Amino acid sequence: GSSMAVFDFTEAVSFVGRTVLVELAWDDEPGSEWRCVFVAGVVFSVPGVYEHPHFMVFPVGSKPAFPDELMWSSIKAIAPMGRALRVL
Repeated sequence: GSSMAVFDFTEAVSFVGRTVLVELAWDDEPGSEWRCVFVAGVVFSVPGVYEHPHFMVFPVGSKPAFPDELMWSSIKAIAPMGRALRVL
């Protein structure tokens, strides 16, 4: 299995309000895919309550009514546009 991306509070919050490029991969699918998304918010894990931290994101170029969940467990690399890529 793959390990989950881990962000501390400061790092996770620094992505909010930014457009980022992310590489995503899943254990049950071969390969990976890149997406460009706008990070609208972040949901942290709460031990014993909620164990699935994720970003709330909107796909760049579309205007859905509600954001998508971008699970940290799927993130393999992330970079705010105009910044160096962080490989996880």
